[in-house]
Amino acid sequence: MGLLNNKGFEMKKLYTTATIVGLLFCNNLYAEDSSDLAVGAKIGTLGFGIDGTVGMSEKLNLRVNLNTGKCKNDDTDKKYSETGDLELFSAGLLADYHPFSNGFRVSGGVYYSDIDLDSTSSKPENNTQIGDKKYDLTSDTTTKFGVSNSGVAPYFGIGWGNAIAKGSPWGFSLDVGVMYQGDSDVKLSMSGTAKDSKTGEVINLATNSEFKENLKKEKKSIEDDLNLYPVISLGVSYKF
Repeated sequence: MGLLNNKGFEMKKLYTTATIVGLLFCNNLYAEDSSDLAVGAKIGTLGFGIDGTVGMSEKLNLRVNLNTGKCKNDDTDKKYSETGDLELFSAGLLADYHPFSNGFRVSGGVYYSDIDLDSTSSKPENNTQIGDKKYDLTSDTTTKFGVSNSGVAPYFGIGWGNAIAKGSPWGFSLDVGVMYQGDSDVKLSMSGTAKDSKTGEVINLATNSEFKENLKKEKKSIEDDLNLYPVISLGVSYKF
C-alpha cells in the first residue's frame, strides 16, 4: 500500500508539474502572439498614413504602409494670386532592423508612389534664381508649374520606435529617409514680363531667348532634384 501510495503521489506530482508547465507554455505562446502584431497611424511628407507591423524575429520587423494626402491652395489678393492642387498616394513594404534591440531602426524596402502637383502663381518676388540669372517677378508674371510621378520607388531610412516591443501596448515612431522615385514629368512655363534683377531691364518672357534658355536649365535642375523624395513622419502605434 505504501508503494502504491508513493507511486500515486509521484503520478499526481508529475501531472501537476506537467499541467503547470503546459499552462505557462500556453500563456507564453499567447503573450508572444499578442505582441507580434501592431497597427499605427502617422502623418508626414507622404500625407496621412497607416502601418501594419509583424514581428519576424527579435531584431527584425516587417511593415506594410499606406499613405494618402490631398491639399488645395487658393490664395488670391489684389496684388497677386496663387493656386495649387497636390495629391499623394503611396503603398510600401518595409523591413525594420533593430541592431541594438531597442527603438533605433534601419529601414529599407520599396514603395509604389503616385504624386501629382499643379500650381499657377502671379506672386511678385525679387531676386528669383531661374537658370543662370536672377529676375524680379511682378504681378504681370504668370508661372505655371506641374509635377507628375508614378511608379516603383526604393526606400532607405532610419528611425525610432518598435511597435511590437515589450511593455506598454502604445508606442511612438519617427522616420527619416529618402525615396528614389526616378525621373518626374515636370512642366514649367512662364509668361508676361519680368525684370532683370541686375540691370532692371523689363523682359518679355515669351520672346526673350536668353530667358527661354534659363527656363530650360531651371526645369532640368528641378527634375534632377526630384529624383529623391524626402520621407519624414511621426506616428503612434498599438500592439495586440
